[in-house]
Amino acid sequence: MRKFFNILYIFIPFILSQIILALCSFGIMLLIRFLAAAGILTGGARQLTLATEALYYLTGPVIAALLCRAACRRFLDSLAADRSFRPRLQTIAVLFFLGITIQYALSMTLTGISILFPDAFQAYARRLQELGMTDPTLFSILSGVIIAPVYEEFIFRRLTLSIAQKSMPFWAANLFQAAIFGAAHMDLVQGSYAFLLGLLLGYLFWRYRSIIPGILLHFAINLSGFFLVPDSAAAALLLLAACAAGLWAALRAQKRQAPEQYLFR
Repeated sequence: MRKFFNILYIFIPFILSQIILALCSFGIMLLIRFLAAAGILTGGARQLTLATEALYYLTGPVIAALLCRAACRRFLDSLAADRSFRPRLQTIAVLFFLGITIQYALSMTLTGISILFPDAFQAYARRLQELGMTDPTLFSILSGVIIAPVYEEFIFRRLTLSIAQKSMPFWAANLFQAAIFGAAHMDLVQGSYAFLLGLLLGYLFWRYRSIIPGILLHFAINLSGFFLVPDSAAAALLLLAACAAGLWAALRAQKRQAPEQYLFR
């Protein structure tokens, strides 16, 4: 029975964070409507929507992370026990080029699969539109590139993976958190590659006991998804080759560091 409850605890960070985010969204929406009705906040529907998005993206994840940290503290030995990680320029370069290479390789793979199975990608395309990937706004970019990497690494790697490791070996805990991370994206296509990415991000956290490497890699992947979009297959292949060459050069440069500072060994 104790082991059963230990497994249930693994879901607490994700479930609690979703409840808090929903309450924040509802509360902010009511606040904006109250301010608009009182004449304190003026503007059309578009301006009110932007004000709602701004408050939500700037406060929702922060509140959720803080409350989840407080709620999950009893399940962890110490939230301050992370190993100090000070990434050097070579390590940052490895993570940056690795993230962009993953993004381009993934995009090309999905493009090829979508040609063979177009119906399966209709829901995925709608999901990207909902996230603001196809028509990005300032706040969708802020959320996707900066807030999401920090928030998701804290919830899924720092909390979920740490709690899972208290009741199972790392490989099983990593599978567990990656599965929850994939399911959180609520789309079969996006959830599938999020699961694979979650395994890699979980490894980085286990390897360094810090979410900073995962945040940097997550940042590079999301950044390239918004801004570094090739306009043709030839351009995509060229960029993929350039990023792969940059990754190889960064890995070579990293070998001049001490072995314990290698990202992959």
